Amino acid sequence: MLKFSSFLQGARGPRRRTPTRSGPSSDGTAQAAPADTGALALTAAELADLLQVLDHAREQITELSEADADTVAAASGSALIPVLCARAGIAALRGHGSIPLLAPEAGLLEAAVLNLQSYQGNEAVLCAGHALLDALGRREHVTGRLVVVHGILAFDSDTETETDGPATALTPDGGGLNAPL
Repeated sequence: MLKFSSFLQGARGPRRRTPTRSGPSSDGTAQAAPADTGALALTAAELADLLQVLDHAREQITELSEADADTVAAASGSALIPVLCARAGIAALRGHGSIPLLAPEAGLLEAAVLNLQSYQGNEAVLCAGHALLDALGRREHVTGRLVVVHGILAFDSDTETETDGPATALTPDGGGLNAPL
């Protein structure tokens, strides 16, 4: 888990303004993201696991807390769910098999897994969360290869991303986005 922790540690440093690459992508719809933005590449199957962990953490915190919905969404990481789903949609439209996960967002997964351990969450979801953390910990992050497409962060079409195995197709017949959670 050392690489993953190092990746997260880099995200917690002071925020500074970074230069961006200018101009649209070859398809004319993308604008460059900050040049030093780092992201991990998620497959559709990993995204499904991540969404399940975040949603279960939200359910557990809601059940055990009297906090308002915004506080629960922030504490559980479930506020990230619509963002990740939008990124998956853009990835599917662009024919890219990987969805970007930024370092601070990966930290929300780590927090959700720790919370589920504390709140005795569903064991299967907890195991999926640990497996995802381990997989992300072994993976190198991609730096400076992100673009913003219609306001949504995506990997540049030319970016080769690293995953532990073949990426799940993000097509209706490939099971990616339509796979059960």
